Amino acid sequence: MDIARPSKPGTLKVNPKWLIAVLVLLAVVGSIYASTNITTRSFSRSGLQFAEVRQGNMQVRVFGNGTLVPREVRWVATSVEGRVNRILVKPGRQVAKGELLLELDNPELVQAAEEKRWELAAEEAELVALEVSLETELLNQRTRIKTVDIDLQGVRLQFDAERKLVESGLATISMLEHRKSELRVRQLENELEAEKLRLDRIDKNRQAQLQARRARINKLANNLERAQQRVTALQVTALEPGIVQEVAATLGERLATGANLVKVADQTRLIAELKVAERMINEVTIGQPVRIDTRKSRIDGVVARIDPAVINGSVLVEVGLPGELPPEARPDLSVSGDILVADIQDTLYVERPVLAQSNQPGVIYRLDRSEASAEKTPVRFGTGSSDQIQILTGLTPGDKIILSDHTSWEHLQRIGLK
Repeated sequence: MDIARPSKPGTLKVNPKWLIAVLVLLAVVGSIYASTNITTRSFSRSGLQFAEVRQGNMQVRVFGNGTLVPREVRWVATSVEGRVNRILVKPGRQVAKGELLLELDNPELVQAAEEKRWELAAEEAELVALEVSLETELLNQRTRIKTVDIDLQGVRLQFDAERKLVESGLATISMLEHRKSELRVRQLENELEAEKLRLDRIDKNRQAQLQARRARINKLANNLERAQQRVTALQVTALEPGIVQEVAATLGERLATGANLVKVADQTRLIAELKVAERMINEVTIGQPVRIDTRKSRIDGVVARIDPAVINGSVLVEVGLPGELPPEARPDLSVSGDILVADIQDTLYVERPVLAQSNQPGVIYRLDRSEASAEKTPVRFGTGSSDQIQILTGLTPGDKIILSDHTSWEHLQRIGLK
């Protein structure tokens, strides 16, 4: 038989559904309370950065770090094939124009130059022999003309004497002999004319042969000069003064024509390459003045080029350095630089907060008079530099703000400071 057990006094029965509803309501109320509470968290001053809003002239400067690099870098290349026999310089060595950098070895080039030299010498000797032969032929022809001319003069004398006798009526000679003398005169005149034409042709032929032979000699001389230049090119020299940046050849290496051997940079003509943060690059334009700091000296420069690519969040800015460089300036020297992008007169400005964007609205936390708390305040930023930014609306001179990143507590309207 079942016996009913009496319930204990003071026991309260709770419906589980009501319990869940109450818990949800408490969570919603807590969330609303947290979002509307003006001071829910306090932060240590030591972990925050502060700045005061100022009014005055603001120079907008964009900063960047970088290095000095040569304006012109030239590779010294080989114009001939050869094996590296000697390397006379190392990176960092300062060289003068024409200084020997490397020596190459190529016996084939040396032998080819010698053969062309012998060929030229043989051709020059043949030219001398040809000149003697042609000159002899020319002299013989001139002698032949002299002989014919003398014979003609003798026959003419005889013919003139016979003609006078015939005309005087003293018929000591026959008309037949007289006619023969006349024919002999004409024959020698024609022969003399022919010999003179032959002399002219011999002289022209002589000049043509000599001209052709001299042209061949000039060709051989040019071939020898080029061969000698190729031999000279085995001695690789600096084309301009500068500092050796890199030696790309090794001892014993066989090099093809056109191979790069030594990279030489002119250290007297340098530029600065600065890396500027991508968020600041919109303020930078070509022609703006730049101040380069080498840690020992300051150099005035001008923005010459802005690279269109963004690499690792930064943009490369090339700065020309038209003035005289200090003694410590050299390629690869680490430098810093600031670019003057604007000079704003009589404006509100403050040190740049972490999340501030130029010419964009934003929020900051402004300290109250007691500096015991900070209130979330909307502002509008103007032109900014790497370390300062213009305030267009939302703040007044003397206001103090928090510069630190407030992402983790930006949902709070007010925070406490301790």
